[in-house]
Amino acid sequence: MISIADKALDEVEGANQEKDRHKVRREFWTELLRVFAAKSSLFQNISPGTKNNIGTASGVRGVTFNFVAGRGYARAELWIDRNKKEENKFIFDQLYAKRVGAGPPNKEAG
Repeated sequence: MISIADKALDEVEGANQEKDRHKVRREFWTELLRVFAAKSSLFQNISPGTKNNIGTASGVRGVTFNFVAGRGYARAELWIDRNKKEENKFIFDQLYAKRVGAGPPNKEAG
């Protein structure tokens, strides 16, 4: 009986921790979206949620912008996924060529 009660208590504590994690994530995304809205309208139609990422379309098929956050990290992503390696590489090369201090892409890294 005691082990069943302990298991039930562990499950309740686990559910409360998950709820806390979701609350923290929603607060984080709310603040990030508020700050980002002052710089760009890109995420204006995105609502804060409880997942560890949020994303939006770039306007180019197969290319999205994402924010990802975990306990000890956060990152911004440009996700390229056109289902064809050649198309993905073409998009990457176009962006790479426009970077600050641009030079030709490293053919060996390819």
